[in-house]
Amino acid sequence: MGTALFAVFGALIVVFQVSALERANRPTCVPGFESELLVFRVSREHLRPGMRLGKVGFTDCTERTVILVSTDDSRFTVKADGTLTVNREVVLHKGHRNFFIHSWDSHGHKITVPVSVVHPEHHRGKHHHGAHTNFNIQHHSTEVDSINNTENATEPQVPVLHFPKSGGGLRRRKRDWVIPPLSVTENKRGTYPLKVAQIRSSDDKLKKIFYSITGPGADLHPVNRFTMDRETGYLYVTQPLDREEIASYTFLAHAVSDGAGQAEDPMEIIVNVIDQNDNKPYFT
Repeated sequence: MGTALFAVFGALIVVFQVSALERANRPTCVPGFESELLVFRVSREHLRPGMRLGKVGFTDCTERTVILVSTDDSRFTVKADGTLTVNREVVLHKGHRNFFIHSWDSHGHKITVPVSVVHPEHHRGKHHHGAHTNFNIQHHSTEVDSINNTENATEPQVPVLHFPKSGGGLRRRKRDWVIPPLSVTENKRGTYPLKVAQIRSSDDKLKKIFYSITGPGADLHPVNRFTMDRETGYLYVTQPLDREEIASYTFLAHAVSDGAGQAEDPMEIIVNVIDQNDNKPYFT
């Protein structure tokens, strides 16, 4: 009898452990928009009704197919498929138009994201800081180019980091090769893994290049906080980050030529974890 009970309890323990492991391995999903700030770049100052600006990404971590999304500017509207379009004629006299987009998660909680429609050419050649002076933009913002069709606007663009070339002229152009740190907001909303950046070798058009990362947060403790797609060079963060635990990650990116060994000198990548409360975009 005792042996039978032990076997039953042992089986229950195994099932519990497997279930706990399955839950731990499930992707973490936080309801919200794809970024803390959405920036849609346009090529003209006059925006006509019906013009499509790009896609607004939102997830409520459910299987709902219809999600209510609204704007506080009647000149813009968000279609059922998430496409942001011009509802009435808009003239970007100052080179940009700022407004907010709202949505609600499955529990009825309202979630708001600031949006800016920007015409970058407006301030070119003038003594301005550009159309982005009215709010704080970090790497975690999403920028989308406005085009007549939106097939390429379905996922956010990310910074592209190029390996610095060694050899002639590098010493004279040293400042050109400073790799700026990346920024990821702690407890960032969305379905993980989230795309952070892409690394590229200048030789990738001539030969097959494979990419990887090493160091703390990659293959060292805490392992697999960041991963990299071997063929595309896309860098992903696999889970929400906590600034109080680790405020900055520093690791190396590698590029290896297929069958020919190292193609580039390792490139240092720094990812700063931005405090969620200190880095909310704002309008003035």
